[in-house]
Amino acid sequence: VPYFKEIAMNDSCTICLDNFEEGHIECELQCGHVYHPHCISDWLKKNYFCPLCRRPFCF
Repeated sequence: VPYFKEIAMNDSCTICLDNFEEGHIECELQCGHVYHPHCISDWLKKNYFCPLCRRPFCF
């Protein structure tokens, strides 16, 4: 199950390519990859794996 965490980096979401903003809450999957909550929610409606490493996602 993904959980939400506060990101303090200038990385970007690999789904939409927009930068994360410091202090915003983002979603981290079990594999450790981090995405915007709305991006990964849309992705997981159609796919059951991480977009970067393809690790299966368990609900």
